Amino acid sequence: APPVIIPEESKKWASEQKGNNEKPLVMLFPETVWKTREWPATYWVDLAWKLHSMNLDVRIFTHDKNDKFKNTPSFYWGQNWTNLAALMQLSLVVIGNDSGPVNVAGTLDVPALALCGPTTAVCFSHVPSVEVVTSALECTGCYFGEPFRAACDQGCRSLFMLEPELVVTKIKRMLRPTNIDKIKKVLATFN
Repeated sequence: APPVIIPEESKKWASEQKGNNEKPLVMLFPETVWKTREWPATYWVDLAWKLHSMNLDVRIFTHDKNDKFKNTPSFYWGQNWTNLAALMQLSLVVIGNDSGPVNVAGTLDVPALALCGPTTAVCFSHVPSVEVVTSALECTGCYFGEPFRAACDQGCRSLFMLEPELVVTKIKRMLRPTNIDKIKKVLATFN
């Protein structure tokens, strides 16, 4: 794959956003185009506070101002993609639905968790840094084929069964010193 080139001004912006904060950065992206692939907003808010209580620098990013997320530790909207990509490189992990931000993180080789319904891990096999996190409900209707139901248009029952505590368990595993050292090396290249 061709190397990703992030503009220097975006790297500078990301470095300023990270600042001297020694806490590992976790970026949350709760939005997706497809309602069927959207983890509930209440779970995102709960996850943000659980991770914040673990002494992590937790930030939620949305496309437009979305009041569902105003009661989280840090909420941002309207950022451009090159800035977000630069900040992703300084992150311990990017967490999102089966959506663009998780794919961008994977392209940058940044650890990412894709919160999915019964989607198979194969859909992210081209980006090994992305881990698919799913529940155990067997329905495989995510690609709008059988047994996709009319109710799926309102949200995925399997995705609703994926609780924030499972995601927290995955993050705890990522808090190894080697992952944090990798982030510090990337930050050093930004300065």
